[in-house]
Amino acid sequence: NYEAANSGEEPPQYRLNPNAENLENVEPDYYLRQLTFSTWDTVCSRLALLWRTSTRGKRCHPEIREHHFSDTPLEYVPGETIFIGFDTSGIHPGAVLFQLLRNQMRVLMEVYADAVGTEEFIKDYLKPILVTRYPQSNALAICDPANARDQRTAVTPTDLLKEYGIAAITAPSNGFTVRKNAVAKQASYHDGLIIDAKNCPLLKEGLLEKYVHARLRGGDELNVDESNVIYLPKHQENKWTHVCCGLQYGCLFIVSPRNNQNKNDVDIQKLTKRKNI
Repeated sequence: NYEAANSGEEPPQYRLNPNAENLENVEPDYYLRQLTFSTWDTVCSRLALLWRTSTRGKRCHPEIREHHFSDTPLEYVPGETIFIGFDTSGIHPGAVLFQLLRNQMRVLMEVYADAVGTEEFIKDYLKPILVTRYPQSNALAICDPANARDQRTAVTPTDLLKEYGIAAITAPSNGFTVRKNAVAKQASYHDGLIIDAKNCPLLKEGLLEKYVHARLRGGDELNVDESNVIYLPKHQENKWTHVCCGLQYGCLFIVSPRNNQNKNDVDIQKLTKRKNI
């Protein structure tokens, strides 16, 4: 069942096509060997001859499948905390806004800006969205723990968020593997992760295709055997990186044992320094 396998609902099962190309001239286990060395996307595009979008690298989150995305807009629940996974690095800030309902992470929308500083992003993008779309909820931002200070003002992103009335903490870790594992863990739970596809287009495209480990050496677009390909251990930097990192910080906050209490019970008022804007 291709649809079930492609969505992640069932593991793929393969059957050799008796009309496959060049069977008389290849070894009996030729196609079986290709399955051993190939990813699901490679099997679909190069063996099953199904249309797939090519990526120049290996997906960082292969556990994320179509069933993690909702084509129906996710409803905001007034009064429940709006959590913000926030990648504050550089001048390409990205954030994902989500709620936790019965341990389900519901990603309502993404916010991304290109060539914009952190304070401008908070003031002109993030804060207006919280005020207009989610006025009945407190907000808590979980930020990149690198939390670099502005070279000119020496103010950190978490300090800036608090200045604009948004409670903020740093994520437990900035380690890439730890962040990856946090997403995989949350996504592995039944209905543990659901993402609004319409309001998170960069996040969807990144997780399913563009957020990748860059190829370091070995292999090429025409080579099905990927056993000799080496990939960089971290993600490739591109415009999809920042919202995907925001999701990682949010998941890391959820799965971290640092806070054993209900995540919605975090004392947000204590963490917030109010400022009228």
